[in-house]
Amino acid sequence: MFAEQPLLIDLYASTGLDTLVGDPTTLNAIIGLLEIGLGLLVLTRPSIGVLTLVVAWKLGTEGLYLTGGANGAGWEVIERAGAYAAPLAVICLNSIARQRPSVMTPSAPSPALRA
Repeated sequence: MFAEQPLLIDLYASTGLDTLVGDPTTLNAIIGLLEIGLGLLVLTRPSIGVLTLVVAWKLGTEGLYLTGGANGAGWEVIERAGAYAAPLAVICLNSIARQRPSVMTPSAPSPALRA
């Protein structure tokens, strides 16, 4: 958001997103603000829906390399897999944690402790 990034502006132009605003650097700033807001949303409300939105957003933005015709564009998408693998991992871990009973839940004492 704070740095003018010509590559990103070119990638936005490859899909026609640059036509949404008059100045491409404005589009870069808007998308930067959107990503900062999305990061804050994940920080404050890390729900499965928000994390799924992050995965979709990151796949979409990384997919811009494919539409931009960059050399080795597929590798660019694979290289940045951590950007969408991390939210997917949190979703998986969250669903596993929901299925298991909590460790802090009181239960009957074990037979060894009754004696």
